[in-house]
Amino acid sequence: MWNHSLNCGRKNLLEPNALKRSLHSFVLRNEQTIFTKRIMMASNISYSNLGRFIEHDRSTENKKVVPYVSLGTSKHIGGNFVSARFLSTTDQTAATADKSCNVPTIESVKSMPNSHSTLSNESIFMLASMGHRDATSERLKRHIMEVDGVSYEDACEKFSEIAMFHHNIFRYNRLPYIGGVTVALGSAIASVPMVFNESVAKWFNENFVTTDVPPPVDLETAFEVGAWTWGWMEPCLGEASFVLLCLAFARSQIINLGYKPYTSGLKTRRASKLIEAYPQYNTEVLIQYSESDDFITIDK
Repeated sequence: MWNHSLNCGRKNLLEPNALKRSLHSFVLRNEQTIFTKRIMMASNISYSNLGRFIEHDRSTENKKVVPYVSLGTSKHIGGNFVSARFLSTTDQTAATADKSCNVPTIESVKSMPNSHSTLSNESIFMLASMGHRDATSERLKRHIMEVDGVSYEDACEKFSEIAMFHHNIFRYNRLPYIGGVTVALGSAIASVPMVFNESVAKWFNENFVTTDVPPPVDLETAFEVGAWTWGWMEPCLGEASFVLLCLAFARSQIINLGYKPYTSGLKTRRASKLIEAYPQYNTEVLIQYSESDDFITIDK
């Protein structure tokens, strides 16, 4: 019986009119009680977000200040039609102030770095550790200054010498990459006329395939030519796609086993050659520079 009464009281407490009456009585008297907190929790609001509204009772023409949860322009409360207006501007003012504080000033942008040479040692170290190419070059230049005791200009000259030597290591090992690019682009361009061009298809068929040529009525459009040439082009293209798929799968398994593919192994051997040529410099600095550098560009 007592539990039933408690549940009924709790149900009445959560009704909208009961909530508004409770807010009106407790907030105006500034009583921070557990009962008020339960009302706010039931309304899904906090005490700091309670706006102050002006309620106008049209029946009595009396104005009184009440706390109101909704931001609507007009509501029906306690049988009276009321109009409500939110009076607090604290949140808007704070947002405007925060936004103005985040805007850069002329004095702040004057100190912004414009190149890697103006960055701090800590910033260069962090970027170089992440493999940033320009940062590894800048770190090597500063390391040359430290070891050789020279100025930044002299360190840049020494760095150019190291970069040229590094570029010439395994110069001919770049040929597989150049050959791969040439074959891939050439095959992509040549495959289109070999499939859809009638003259090229007949020439290729006469010299390499020797299959029957359809009558002219079946070769009037490029799509009809493609339907004819696809008989011998499909095995070539399908086999090439399958070979590339198998190579990609094999490469992923090589990486899973802990071995380095061709490019990674080549960069490791190139870094070893660089360390042997310049043993006076830090090994980690040289390795970072070597692994971040490509095979074409020469740093200066």
